[in-house]
Amino acid sequence: MKPLTTEKIKGQNGEDIVVCGDEQWLTHVPSDYQGAYEVPDGVTWISIDAFRSCDEITSVYIPKSVTRIDTQNFGFCDSLTSIVVDEDNPVFDSRDNCNSIIVTATNTLIHGCNGTIIPNGIEVIAEGAFVGCYHLQSLRIPASIKYLEPEFFEVCPNLSSFVVDENNPVYDSRNGCNAIIETETDTLLYCATLVESFVIPIGVRHIGDGAFRGCRILKFVYIPHSVTSIGEDAFLNCNSLEGEMDLTGIGLIGNEAFDDCSHLTKVTIGWGLRKISRGAFCSCINLKELAITGDVREIESWAFGRCDSLESITLPASVEKIEPTAFKECNRISKVFIPKGTSEHFGSFDALKKYRHCFIEY
Repeated sequence: MKPLTTEKIKGQNGEDIVVCGDEQWLTHVPSDYQGAYEVPDGVTWISIDAFRSCDEITSVYIPKSVTRIDTQNFGFCDSLTSIVVDEDNPVFDSRDNCNSIIVTATNTLIHGCNGTIIPNGIEVIAEGAFVGCYHLQSLRIPASIKYLEPEFFEVCPNLSSFVVDENNPVYDSRNGCNAIIETETDTLLYCATLVESFVIPIGVRHIGDGAFRGCRILKFVYIPHSVTSIGEDAFLNCNSLEGEMDLTGIGLIGNEAFDDCSHLTKVTIGWGLRKISRGAFCSCINLKELAITGDVREIESWAFGRCDSLESITLPASVEKIEPTAFKECNRISKVFIPKGTSEHFGSFDALKKYRHCFIEY
């Protein structure tokens, strides 16, 4: 049998298509293409990132010949408001004029856009389904949704409304909170990105990984006493979050949880927390005061690195380990409050040796 050969050709709109036997792979659409775009009939596979950053395409038509579509194909297509799948396509559909691509057999929404309305009957929203949908303003999660894959939406800076259907058995947006909460575990998974203040409902126990990531205009968040853990990247790049943050009672703070929260001025960590994770408060450049009064035993690398306004630190006797870079590039520290009789103990940590002259026993 003669081996198959591949040939790269140009479509009529300048797109790159690889032909291999009966297969045609659409690999690249010119990023400067404008207006409505129709995938050429005969294309069987749309490969990863084929449409990425085609920010002047307004609509996409998927013919019946397409039977495979890779992930994150329409990320950062700023102007895309319409996606239509040919009604005779055997694998995908865009039912109810939903402006998205759905895997028919599994009811999985794999690609959305700025104009998507999630239809009833969808059971899964895939990772990366909504990436770089800059003009997406609201999402309603219907009762049929059973699973939201991690990071199903990313970089949607104008998303101002999340609403979960009240009959959904897996997720909720209790008290009209403008977020998605996993009901069984009381985990806040996602918050709408275009919010200035947010009150986490009482009863929420966990703030999930990346739950508030990129909420750049968020100035205030209320964390109730019911919350016991804050996941990785939970408030990453919330660089308008301001004032004081009291985390007393929190038992877990994930890596880089508050990284680049550049307007925080004071952090208080009371009872409940044993370890301050890597980069948890890194680059909080206006943080001036850190008060650890509970039973923290370990402060990991870069936990407070690059907090170059930090002046005052209070540490408890429970601390057993401080990584050398925990306070890296904190050049304004002038007061380190430590329990009476612990100067030798804290002076033995490489992270604090340069601040030994600032020790104040209490």
